[in-house]
Amino acid sequence: MIRKKSRYKNISEEIRKRIIEGVYPSESRLPTESEFASEFTVSRGTIREALLLLEDEGFIVRMRGSGSFVSRHAGKIVSGIENLESWTETIVKAGHKVVDQVLSIDFLPLEREVAEWLNVPVRSPGISIRSLRIADDYPLIYAEDLIPSSLLINADVWKVRESTHSILGFFEKIGYAPQKFVTTLQAVNANQLASIMNVEPVFPLVLLEGVLYDTDHRPLSYSCYYFRSDKYRFSMVRNKR
Repeated sequence: MIRKKSRYKNISEEIRKRIIEGVYPSESRLPTESEFASEFTVSRGTIREALLLLEDEGFIVRMRGSGSFVSRHAGKIVSGIENLESWTETIVKAGHKVVDQVLSIDFLPLEREVAEWLNVPVRSPGISIRSLRIADDYPLIYAEDLIPSSLLINADVWKVRESTHSILGFFEKIGYAPQKFVTTLQAVNANQLASIMNVEPVFPLVLLEGVLYDTDHRPLSYSCYYFRSDKYRFSMVRNKR
């Protein structure tokens, strides 16, 4: 019996889990609303809400008169591009096991393009944090975050970054309040990242590149995130003005 509180959310989580675990394979037909209602002891309206949520998340496709089917992309992690949350949190919410691995932390001068985005003098001291998100034992996201050293006075960068599992958590830990990430999205070949992402050099990755700002519109980092296109998918809602 599903608890009354957020019953449709609990049901959607259970169905999502079954899809991820392969109980309902890709492109297979799901049980009917009536069958789910009987199993979970709820109304068909509650089931309909659960299925609508799964449809919004990209796990299923609903066809009038035919029923609901598991999406062919259901194995991918789906993230709303308009939502600011850590990649680690998004992966966990999708029901996957994730490891956040810090690969390197280097001190370097910030070159012109990055310095201009971060509103600091050209070649002023900065820090590069390279990391990798591994989901269910496969590399999923490669990240490089470039940060002005002036923001990190007295911070034990490696220790704080490893303990927070994300760049958002990192900044929150040292007293900043990340508010928005202004980004562009494009497809690129893996090239020199092929070995670390366990793909061929011509394999397509999705690159999100942009600047993270705090609540005072202060630039915190210039970041590049590379996603495996076969494992990660972005959703976006565009509203008419």
